[in-house]
Amino acid sequence: MVYAALYVSRAVRPMTEADLADILFTARRQNAERGITGRLVYAARGREPGTFAQWIEGDDWRVRELLYGGILRDGRHALVGLPFEGPTTRRVFPSWTMGFEQLPHPEAVSEEIERLLALAHGIRPVRKGRSGSPRVRIDAR
Repeated sequence: MVYAALYVSRAVRPMTEADLADILFTARRQNAERGITGRLVYAARGREPGTFAQWIEGDDWRVRELLYGGILRDGRHALVGLPFEGPTTRRVFPSWTMGFEQLPHPEAVSEEIERLLALAHGIRPVRKGRSGSPRVRIDAR
């Protein structure tokens, strides 16, 4: 059983490319040492502070240690929410010490959160149907 957490936060100031590169460098190094994998997304509108969403997964105590001992204490952001924390049946990102994507707008972060929550609960989005709306199916694995 894998333990995972998904948090959403708001940057306290606009993030530069250098800020994001520093976050990723540190995350990838620490996650590799801890056996943690995951994905970070960030989006901002213009020069406003942006929104982060991060999914981390691994051994339960390692994920909790990272989440509560490090991430949530980081002064570069303020916690907005923790929509998921708990056991999952498998890793979603088994080979990524920390994947990253800068999304085009903050609303895209909400779409990513919905996608990750669906995966956490065993619902796998399939491709969009003819109407353009997403089709989902329950993953029986």
